[in-house]
Order: sequence, then structure tokens, then C-alpha cells
Amino acid sequence: MKRDFKQRKRGVFNSEELNKFEAFAMQTKHAWQKWSLLLAMYTGARRTEIYQLRKPDIRVEDGINYILVTDEHESQCLKTNNAKRKIPIHKRLIELGFLEYVEQSQERILYEITSAESITSWFGRLVVDLEIPSVNELDELRS
Repeated sequence: MKRDFKQRKRGVFNSEELNKFEAFAMQTKHAWQKWSLLLAMYTGARRTEIYQLRKPDIRVEDGINYILVTDEHESQCLKTNNAKRKIPIHKRLIELGFLEYVEQSQERILYEITSAESITSWFGRLVVDLEIPSVNELDELRS
């Protein structure tokens, strides 16, 4: 039996919309909102990967700061084995103070929230508040 599987194609945000997200991130009083949004924008990491980030997952090798996405800790799990990877930390994240935030963080980077679903439900509301369409001109869902 063969199933016709259609992968859901996700749409991208344009520059103007990304600027709105960054402007929001820079003015919010909630660190988890700021860094979950900026990490999603500048790393492409999934919400669960961002939620699970721990202080030891932020590393340096040969002078390059990176995020180690792994399931090494008992509180971490990955969607697939291929999800294990190193993500270089974008210079914009460094400019915005991400490394300093990590330094003052507790064990988990986004310690203020208790689930990855917090990011999902909040982001859905944010898109509406910022008047950003949830689908693009090709009718692709954006998340």
C-alpha cells in the first residue's frame, strides 16, 4: 500500500515583516519572548529546540560561537536523528546581547516558560497583533 504524502510547505516572511518581529523583540519586557523570536529568526531552529536550549548547549569552537542542538540531556528530545547539529550564532544575535543573556541564565535558557507550546500559542497571537498575514501570497502557511 502506498500513501500519497504531501509535505506541508511553509511560507517565508518578507523583510518588512521580519523587521516588525525584531522591533517587537527589542521592546518586549519578557526575555523568553525576545530570545525565542530572535533565535527562530536567526537560526531557523524549531520551537522545541529553542525551548530545550540549555546553557551548556552554547559553545565556542575555533573562535566561532555556536548552538549545539542535541538530545544529550534527559530533558531534551529531537524530531529526528538528523536534527542533531551545530548552528553558528549569527553576529546579529551577538550584537543584541544573546551571549550575555546566556551567561546570566539558569540551566535552561528560556527558563521563564514551562513548555514549547507557550511559544507557539504566543507567536500566533503576536502575528495577529502585528497585523502580519498568517499565509503568504502563495497561500503558504507561515509559522
